[in-house]
Amino acid sequence: MRGAPSGRSARRFVVILGALILAGAVAAGATSATAADEVSSPEELAQAATAGRAVGSAPATGGTQILRTTDGGSVLEVIEDPPGLSAEPAITETTPESLGFSAGAITPTWYQSVGGMDLAGDAAADAVATGLRTVYVAGYVTAVGRDLSLVKYVDGVEAWTRIYDAPAHGSDEALAVAARGTAIYTAGYRTTLRGDRDLLLIRWDRSGNRVWARAYDSGNRGFDSASDVAVDSDGNVTVIGASTSATGSSDWVAISYKADGTRRWVQRYDGPAHLTDEAARMLVDSSGNVYVVGFSYSAANGRDALVAKYSKAGARLWVRRYNGEGDGVDDAYSLRARPGGGVYVAGITYRPTTGYDGLLLAFTAGGTRLFASADWGGWSTNIAEAQAYLDLEVLPGGDILCGGYDERYTDGYAMDRYRAVFRPTGDVLMQMWDFSAGSWSEWITDLAKDGQGGVYVTGTYATSATASQIYTQRVRAGGTAWGSRWPAAPGFKDEPAAIAVSGVNAYVVGRHYVTATDYDQALLGYVY
Repeated sequence: MRGAPSGRSARRFVVILGALILAGAVAAGATSATAADEVSSPEELAQAATAGRAVGSAPATGGTQILRTTDGGSVLEVIEDPPGLSAEPAITETTPESLGFSAGAITPTWYQSVGGMDLAGDAAADAVATGLRTVYVAGYVTAVGRDLSLVKYVDGVEAWTRIYDAPAHGSDEALAVAARGTAIYTAGYRTTLRGDRDLLLIRWDRSGNRVWARAYDSGNRGFDSASDVAVDSDGNVTVIGASTSATGSSDWVAISYKADGTRRWVQRYDGPAHLTDEAARMLVDSSGNVYVVGFSYSAANGRDALVAKYSKAGARLWVRRYNGEGDGVDDAYSLRARPGGGVYVAGITYRPTTGYDGLLLAFTAGGTRLFASADWGGWSTNIAEAQAYLDLEVLPGGDILCGGYDERYTDGYAMDRYRAVFRPTGDVLMQMWDFSAGSWSEWITDLAKDGQGGVYVTGTYATSATASQIYTQRVRAGGTAWGSRWPAAPGFKDEPAAIAVSGVNAYVVGRHYVTATDYDQALLGYVY
């Protein structure tokens, strides 16, 4: 790693609190969710299991708590941190798939920022790495209004910046970016002369030339916007998002284009209740099939998590709706390809006994749901607490790592960075809580797997009630494990938006506050 290590070398120390024997088929607070509604899977039976309850307290100085499932029950391990990250890894018990969660401290190899002419804010939303040392960052900068931006960096040096200002000179943003070959695509929205918004997809080349731009309006003159974009092996590009319906609510929409900008197909989804439906994330499999996750409102059950699969030609192959036990908020935030076909889906679900819980779903390529696991965190069933999985990754051996937050009433309902590892069967293997010294909220936003089988994790690390650092950690299955907090002394709440990986190099983007109201695009490079 070319970044300089931290000067602090205080060793972490590990306290094994002893084995906590938990009753039930699934330990540590993860259970298979019951009685969920599906669009067309009557053969799937609700699964249920009892769960034990772990009792413990957080280290006073901040650190990590790990709850591991073993053949004899569960073991709670507490790793306390001194005021800074340790530069020397602690020695801990081997975790599932030999993941090394304890981290030495490093600093980013380099840092770059982009700021507009106005003191109103500029932010990066997404990034894609097209080579070991080349990364494209999409977002917006603020001048007279908010303008879409795309910046190319090579070896930590800004190669070029491109700004898109639509004819209305209103608010224009890039919210996602993807690349294949010489084509780079930004997806977001533009404001029209009428004052509404169109979903916007732009193709750029490596030199920063705008090749073409395509705007989509439902015809209802509302607010249409993209949330994600992906390119298949043939160069076709598909964008998803939300689009205003005839009733004034939103439908989710998926649109596919050829590389030359010719539109291939459009698919809209309007749920049975004709209420709000929005697509969040997508992936394209090796056959060109498109998986999309998001949410859809039901007239009787509130918000339901929604998963859909489209063929390469745009035919909707299946839709699965998940309504949890509590008929409340159920949402799908992210997804990953499942080995053998299909997808894993991470999100949130509501249950009347435990409140908001992390949700992990598994579907085959044919749409059969294999399991639905709801995780209440394992510390307390207090209904006022909340857990959620914001992202996930599939580990080399097939286990699933989920990341997000766990809100604990013992910390004044502050959020802790939270991870859980599941078997491919949906059973939990391990849970981890990372937190700073104070009762301040922090969370994991994104995960990304690298070329050596390790996983990068990024999120926030709170230093006070009003300030936070961008936290990045490499969890190893191969290579080294480390952690990074940037900047060293934040004055405000810096936060990441996305992480891009090429080989073993990682690039984290987000926003860095210069003053309480002015923030810049931030790019942190971790380059080996």
